[in-house]
Amino acid sequence: MIRLWWSYGLLLGLTVSVTNAQELQLTTGRRYLPSYNVPNCPPCPSCPTMSPLPSQPTTPSQPTLPKADTPGQLPEQPVTDPSQFDTSAQATEQGTQASASLNPAFFGDFIGFSGTALNPYYSTIPGPNGTIEPHRRSRYIRVPIPSGASGFKIAEGESPRPTDRVFYLYNFYNDINLGIAGLPVTNFQRQIIGFEKTFLNGDASIGMRLPFLQLYGPTQLQDSTIGDLSIIFKYALLYNRDNGNTLSGGMVLTVPTGADARFFGLIQDIHPTVIQPFLGYIYNVGSDLYLQGFSSLSVPTDSRDVTILFNSLGAGYWLYRNNNRNRWLTGIVPVLEGHLNTPLNRREPGFNPQGIFFQDQFNMTAGSYFLFHRAQLGAAVCVPLVGPRPYAIEAIASFNFRF
Repeated sequence: MIRLWWSYGLLLGLTVSVTNAQELQLTTGRRYLPSYNVPNCPPCPSCPTMSPLPSQPTTPSQPTLPKADTPGQLPEQPVTDPSQFDTSAQATEQGTQASASLNPAFFGDFIGFSGTALNPYYSTIPGPNGTIEPHRRSRYIRVPIPSGASGFKIAEGESPRPTDRVFYLYNFYNDINLGIAGLPVTNFQRQIIGFEKTFLNGDASIGMRLPFLQLYGPTQLQDSTIGDLSIIFKYALLYNRDNGNTLSGGMVLTVPTGADARFFGLIQDIHPTVIQPFLGYIYNVGSDLYLQGFSSLSVPTDSRDVTILFNSLGAGYWLYRNNNRNRWLTGIVPVLEGHLNTPLNRREPGFNPQGIFFQDQFNMTAGSYFLFHRAQLGAAVCVPLVGPRPYAIEAIASFNFRF
């Protein structure tokens, strides 16, 4: 019986304690807090002494916000979008190419080969018994060749660095043979489409380009054809991914897939495969100025064709650069290029009648590139500085899309 009364007493004591705790909660309007100060909560003498609750660990994925300067004001939220910072590694990339590889490619200068053609014409001579009879004569004149011998030079729209891209080039050559007595004045137009794909972790690439050619002028010279397909193999011998400096080598293989050369409707059989080994380089001078160059040797498989040494040097300057992905224009790069084209044989028209020939050229190209996210749009003009000038002026447009 004593144990039963002891149990009833213990149960009654617990009931009283719970009732007092509920009254305390209703009185203060909040649960009991640790002993540090609580806003709008005066000390309560009737509150029992309790130990502070243990602090809860902070979850790493939910960082603690900074304390507000003014009570009742929410603290300023931290910036969590990395694309708002120009120094973000991800924001400085376009396509799969790092920012150090965004220097634009060459514009180029090369129109292609010229040739000599036997141009028939008639004159009159005295005949027997005082008659006048027509007499057929002929002369050799220089004309451009609307064949595959155009658009294969390595510096035509190319960069020394392997790049993932698709591209389109447009060239218009105005007043060909202007100022040369006895030669017809013509205009030449060319479009090139192509692509380049990297491999070996970006150290090598393979590309292809295909030209479409149109020649305008006298009726007997007008022509339109598809040029030869060029396959470009490129390998970066040295490639600094931090600053973009590059030394590369490779070869352009131009195969005779296009139409044969035509002189006044007469088809010539000079249409060889052309092998063109090359070396290229890019050197960045500081953060805004860069130099780049190509040297190549064009060697045909037919000895009647021309062997040419090509040397090109270009300089570009980052006039404007902004890698913020919220900006549609990310860069403006003016460029200046010099192109020296030196024939090693077939230098004069008279040496190779009804065949291909080539004369020394030095051409200057000036223009500018406008860079967008993954895209580059360029426009330039080229002027020959050494006579006889192969054309009066060249207009160039290019579009590159990086992937």
